[in-house]
Amino acid sequence: MKKLQVKNEKLRGELTRVENAFTDYREKHEIQVGLVSELGEKTAEIARLVEERKKLQEELGALQLSMTPVEDEPEAARGLSTRAELIEKIRALGQDVLDGVKYGFDNAVDQLKILNPTAELNTEGLSMLKRVKNGQIIIPPEYAQMVEDEEDE
Repeated sequence: MKKLQVKNEKLRGELTRVENAFTDYREKHEIQVGLVSELGEKTAEIARLVEERKKLQEELGALQLSMTPVEDEPEAARGLSTRAELIEKIRALGQDVLDGVKYGFDNAVDQLKILNPTAELNTEGLSMLKRVKNGQIIIPPEYAQMVEDEEDE
């Protein structure tokens, strides 16, 4: 009987050890299942991000290609990357051209006055924006507002 009690105690000890090992295994198994599930999610996310990166690189390549200067592109247009920058540059260049034309026109009028000191030149109503048509000085419709603004100054 004593032997059976000792054997029974050993078996209970073994049972406790096996139960503890099983509990430990079950906890590790649950952790592993969670990790495998998370690995699947991360793998899918990586695949999605790789595809998104590929699309973004293609888009970047297309944008870089569209921004590549053309062979005869003026120096003033280099480095402009947005529509707003381009429009502002066009306005600035347009104003520079207008200022240059006005300077040339005023310079020509001044030269005529110097070259003809004895002649009384009538410059009233003279404008670089007006045109001669059929022997008359006219204001082209596209310049009417500008001439009005010029005369107000």
